[in-house]
Parts: sequence; structure tokens; C-alpha cells
Amino acid sequence: MNRPVRATTAMQRAATRGAARARRRQGGFTLIEVLIAITLMALVSLLAYRGLSRVADTRAWLERDAADNAVIVRTLGQLERDLTLSNDGHNADNVAQPGQLLSGVDVDVEPGKPLQLEIVRTAPADDGSWQQVIWRINNGGLWRYTGKAGLQYPLPPAQGGAEVMANVVQLSVRFWIPGQGWVAPSANATGATGGRSASGIEVAFERNYNGVRERYTRVVVLR
Repeated sequence: MNRPVRATTAMQRAATRGAARARRRQGGFTLIEVLIAITLMALVSLLAYRGLSRVADTRAWLERDAADNAVIVRTLGQLERDLTLSNDGHNADNVAQPGQLLSGVDVDVEPGKPLQLEIVRTAPADDGSWQQVIWRINNGGLWRYTGKAGLQYPLPPAQGGAEVMANVVQLSVRFWIPGQGWVAPSANATGATGGRSASGIEVAFERNYNGVRERYTRVVVLR
């Protein structure tokens, strides 16, 4: 009569030990599983860091590029405005004076010296006064010099200057002569053009940017 009881007790003990082993297996991870989990987390963190780094680098590059484009646009815009408002103030017909290809615009070209673009334009106050403006390369950059406004000649010289673009290595100017084409400024430019006045002007400058030589040109039609 006692044998069935012992068999039942043995079965219960075996079931209890099996349940205990199952609980131990379910209660934690093996060392290999932990190492695999750590490795996966490290890979995910590395990928996330690289992604954020690339986003930050791209944003910084876009900001630098946008700032540089703004400098270019401002420089070309200011140059065009100076030329558009150019006049020597002596006449209302904007006719070039003797020795000039364009009224209010003169180019100083001397051997061994950087080209200098000299402009007489209406003053920003728009009160009938005139102002002298000079563009030239100085210390590896393109500079714009302005003088005080005046109502009569001689106008105050353009002395106060500021750099408008860095790393500029060359400044060049050409005049458009109707029926003849582009003419470079020279001491005998008016004689070479038969006394014709220019109807337009091209100003170009070159700069070194990130190891690349870049050229920017602005053509202004004046009449």
C-alpha cells in the first residue's frame, strides 16, 4: 500500500527540481548573451554618434557656405550700385569728360601697382551731393574706400576704407564701346576708341577660396 505513495512523492520531487531549474534559466542571462547585448548597444551608440556628427558637420558647412554667399552678393551688389549711381556731377547728361571712357568712372593703372577703380557717385543722403569711392586690392583683400560727401569740386578724398572680401588676388576692369566691343583701360584709351564713350563696364575679381581660384564678374549697362 506504501509503494504508490513513494512513487508519487518521487514524481513530485522530480517535478519540483525541474520547475526550479526552469526558474533559474528564466531568471537571468548567460555571459554570452550579456556580451552580445553590450556589443549591439555599443554599435547602435556608435552609429548614432556618427549620424549626429555628420548632421553637425553638414549644418556647419551650410552655415559657412551661406555666410560666404552673402559676402559675394553684398560685394557685387555694392559694386553695381556704385557704378549705377556714377556721374562726375558736372552735367546732367552723364557724358564722359575728356580723357574718360565713362562719366564718373576712372581707372588708375600704373606699372607695379594694383589697379584702382575710382568712382564719383551720388551720396547716400541723396541731397544733391557727390561722393568719391575707390575699389582696390589691399593686403590680400578687396577694399572699398569712401570719402565725405561734397557739393563742389574738389571732393574730399576717399580715405576711410573697409575690407569687403578676403583673399582677392586680382581686380580687372573693361569698358564696352558701342561698335567696337570691350576695351581695357589704358593711358590712351580714349584715343584708341576714337573719342567714343563707353555704354557699359565690366568689373571682375578673382580670389582663392579653399584652394580654388574663383572669378566673379559684374557687368553694368549704364546707357
